[in-house]
Amino acid sequence: MAKQEKNSDVIVGLIIGQQKVRAIAAVQNAAALYDILALEEVECNASKVTNAESVKSNFTVDYAIRKVLHLLGNRIQKSLGESPIFTCVENDGLVIRKKEVKLDKQTFVSEKLLGQMEAELKESMEHDNPPMTVYACRNEGIYLDGRLESEPVNKKAKTILGHYSLVMLPKESEQNLLADFESSKVVVNAYFIRPDAYASVLLDDEEMEEGCAIIDMGTYNTCLSIYKDHQLCFLGNLEHGGNDITQDIENAFEISYSNAEKLKRKIGKAMPKLVTKKLLVKVESPSKGETVGILNTDLAKIIEKRLRQLLRPILAKIQQEGITKVVLTNSGANLLGLPEMIKELMPTIEVRKGSHSRWIASGELSDTPSNNLLMGVVVLGGQRLQDAVHSKPKTSSIKTMVKKSGTFVEGFLSNLFGNENEDY
Repeated sequence: MAKQEKNSDVIVGLIIGQQKVRAIAAVQNAAALYDILALEEVECNASKVTNAESVKSNFTVDYAIRKVLHLLGNRIQKSLGESPIFTCVENDGLVIRKKEVKLDKQTFVSEKLLGQMEAELKESMEHDNPPMTVYACRNEGIYLDGRLESEPVNKKAKTILGHYSLVMLPKESEQNLLADFESSKVVVNAYFIRPDAYASVLLDDEEMEEGCAIIDMGTYNTCLSIYKDHQLCFLGNLEHGGNDITQDIENAFEISYSNAEKLKRKIGKAMPKLVTKKLLVKVESPSKGETVGILNTDLAKIIEKRLRQLLRPILAKIQQEGITKVVLTNSGANLLGLPEMIKELMPTIEVRKGSHSRWIASGELSDTPSNNLLMGVVVLGGQRLQDAVHSKPKTSSIKTMVKKSGTFVEGFLSNLFGNENEDY
């Protein structure tokens, strides 16, 4: 890994989930690795609390943000008021638009001219799509007089044709995020989309170039992102996740949801064939008013049935794109036997649980899938700070910096195929 200048800033990564707000503080060293200073989390209710009775037991998001940063500052004995803070925006509603911009004018092509073409495209796209804002814009190719030019600057042409793809985010998503930080009186330097945060820590250069899929398995959603040629080329969301498996267990054995979740986490396996020793567990059944016995093989049958249903469209897309490597992340990746199931369904694929450990120089941050996103935000934030050092002073304007953030997406987000949640 290439060495960079030492960055003395305390970088803060902030993840706003449905049930909790998590924050991490880290310092980047000269080797571009990170010393983890502290990690904190605060339970909250991500939907705004309006019921006076529920306020007693739930923090609103803005209060949770202030609280978690206060705890984090106390842990590292430093005020975080001037620290650069980075976060993630959810994938909900993200769409892709492909557009062409044509200029019939005999001229020399300059960086300024290309910048103007892109800026006018962004403005027109937001004007024509009032509910949306441009998150990122990628130049897919510049054609001069009908010929694709890899280096068009300083060349003369009568016709300039630019092919662009734009990632567009619902303004409501942006406004909700901004409102949370404004009401909590916290300035965020930039936000990123979740797949970029994952890819920054989970994929190496070879995987980014040749192609790799990331399966983000959460409680209520499972998101597939595919990277190739160092860019995000597909993003899809399936509105099913670990919660579906837990509910299946709950209904099949007529036990409580909490006990079903415990069974899944402690002895659940993705397939019955992976059970090496039969185990009978006794669990209370509220509906039957008695204790029921549950075999781990029967538990695995229920898990397998739902998993196959969940993975079928995801693996079909991976195969369609010709991808042979898969990385699992989020807490769903902890399900025992999941890599083996994917290998059985797609024998030619390489699959592993995502790890962020190669980015950590020191400090306590367990190498578990639920921490991958936190570390990803820190790494992207560190890269943003380095870019600012080598170009121009950084700005604290989230609106300005979001225009420059993120790897470009060439896929789509549909209900066919994320809300952050730590549980699976």
